[in-house]
Amino acid sequence: MARPPKATHSARSDRWRPKFLEVLAARGSVTEAAAAAGVDRATVYKARDRSEAFAAAWAEAEALGVAAAEDELRARAFDRDAPGSLKALLALLRGHLPERYAIVRRTEHTGAAGGPIEQRVVFYIPDNGRDGGDPPPAGPAGDLPRGPR
Repeated sequence: MARPPKATHSARSDRWRPKFLEVLAARGSVTEAAAAAGVDRATVYKARDRSEAFAAAWAEAEALGVAAAEDELRARAFDRDAPGSLKALLALLRGHLPERYAIVRRTEHTGAAGGPIEQRVVFYIPDNGRDGGDPPPAGPAGDLPRGPR
């Protein structure tokens, strides 16, 4: 990806903000919007952190960009010849609207007849180990015998 052009506006000036918000609303990309406005990304993030009004305008522009992406997704869904990547649009929408576009996977494990999974842990507790004998053989059905009590 090509690097954005060098900043042309002073970070102290607010003249870049309208262009930034316009491109952010149209394209949904902070990098593209900052480059179009002639400032670097760090400048726009600092400005957002310092100004509640700019942060609110940013959020509104971003919402417009997401709405435009949704509209584009719908248009492309019905037009197979439309250019561009549906995967990229879906990735954008999953990031901004996970409640609508996230891939939800649910795995549920259950035991017999849908009940809880039963677990059984059997310990073989040998005697104190001083007798030097071998442990007794396993009992029926795979149960391990219990050591001396």
